Amino acid sequence: MSDFKVSLQEHFNPIPELQHQHYASRLNVFILLLLEINYGSAETRRGLEDLRTFVMSHCNGTSPEYVRRDFYSSLKSHSFFSTLMLIPEPVPNELFNSNTLRSMALLAKVYTLRGVDDYSAYLQFYKCFISEHAPEVPLTRRFIIESTDEELQLELKLTSELDAYRSFIDVVPYLQPRTPTTRDPSKKGLICQPNMHKQRIQESDSYDVNYLQFTNENADTFSEILEVTPKITLSTEQQRRKFRRREAGARNALYKHEAKVSWSLQAAMPSEFRAFIDAISPELIDGHYADISSDDAKFLSVLFLNVLGISNVLDIVL
Repeated sequence: MSDFKVSLQEHFNPIPELQHQHYASRLNVFILLLLEINYGSAETRRGLEDLRTFVMSHCNGTSPEYVRRDFYSSLKSHSFFSTLMLIPEPVPNELFNSNTLRSMALLAKVYTLRGVDDYSAYLQFYKCFISEHAPEVPLTRRFIIESTDEELQLELKLTSELDAYRSFIDVVPYLQPRTPTTRDPSKKGLICQPNMHKQRIQESDSYDVNYLQFTNENADTFSEILEVTPKITLSTEQQRRKFRRREAGARNALYKHEAKVSWSLQAAMPSEFRAFIDAISPELIDGHYADISSDDAKFLSVLFLNVLGISNVLDIVL
């Protein structure tokens, strides 16, 4: 794989099924906008400039116009790139402040803050700025490029107070950096500490003895334990009871796992329920019912009946 293709993958994670000429013109403009925003380090910008030169060499044809249904299989795995491809292709001599370029400028802002794989962020972006009923972006391209993240958030909040732009408020939370999820190791139990070293020091027919050593990040030992595990021979009846308990436990766990989705959805807000359905079946949300497979249709039917509180759905005879 060439260096350019590696760089392309690292920065933008393009959809593998698309040829370079299918997205070259869009990506060319998008990279130019990133450079205008002054995105990344000097080394990153040099890499983007080289990548743009590579992309421009493929701007030798027109790309088809895409709709969301064309990327149902890529919306989650290639969230950013699917969204980029849904913006109309910029035409030569595009007006400096056209709606296409304003939309791309906003997408560039979201990209710099959320990366390429934030499905929720790009879903809201699609709804607000690209979907069939989305209004034109009322902000100028210069303002979008030159404003700080806080200024852009504030402007979109104020704009969302107008009836025509109510949906803009939904994208505001995504115009800020993603917050990494961290865990406090001190809150973990001793046995759950990541640096645990276990050594079998004695083994017999009746018990095993293990030596457990716990170390911190500096490899300093802060606890040592001797663990004795007895070996008890079970009778045939005891083994049967043990197996039945495990079987019942596995069955109950499986049932709870399958049922908890519908139980939790009964308490979901309409927006949460819509987001869930969009994630599992975007065809349903978009009204493309003929594209829903028979297996998905069966699953959705059972799910909706469960959400409505109907028990023993599979026992219903039609």
